[in-house]
Amino acid sequence: MKVRKKAQQGMHFEQFSIVTNAAVAGLCVALLPRFLIKNELQRGELQVVCNKAVHTEGDYYLVIASEKVVNIK
Repeated sequence: MKVRKKAQQGMHFEQFSIVTNAAVAGLCVALLPRFLIKNELQRGELQVVCNKAVHTEGDYYLVIASEKVVNIK
């Protein structure tokens, strides 16, 4: 299996607050600790799209099939 690493493409965020704001604005899907977005969830600004907990000691990656990617221009 060949893995292509394209870490420099797309949006990259360093702080949870920036990721939260981007998700609220509809710019991305975000992996965030639920306790940090409790208010946004209560106000309906964000919604949980996957209710499965992710436990890891490393990085998070969102993977999507290339044929599902939509270019927004």
